[in-house]
Amino acid sequence: MTTQELLAEYLKLPPKERFAFAGTVFSSMNEADALDIDIAPEYAAELERRYQEAIAHPEILVPLDDAEQEILAEWSK
Repeated sequence: MTTQELLAEYLKLPPKERFAFAGTVFSSMNEADALDIDIAPEYAAELERRYQEAIAHPEILVPLDDAEQEILAEWSK
C-alpha cells in the first residue's frame, strides 16, 4: 500500500478513529524520527514558543489523557 492509498483510507475513518490512529502514529515516533523531519521555519518557531511557554508555566499543561477525553467529548456532540 502506498502512502497516498493509506492516507485515502485514513480519511475515510470517522473522526474518533482518525484521532486514535493519529495518536498511535505519533506515539510510535521517537526523537530520532523527529530529527529527520523538515519543517517550515515558522512552524519551528511556533513549536519553540509553545515549548518555552510550557517550561515557564507548567501549570497550564493538560495531561494527554485528559486532552484526548476533552477532544473526543467535543466530537461526540
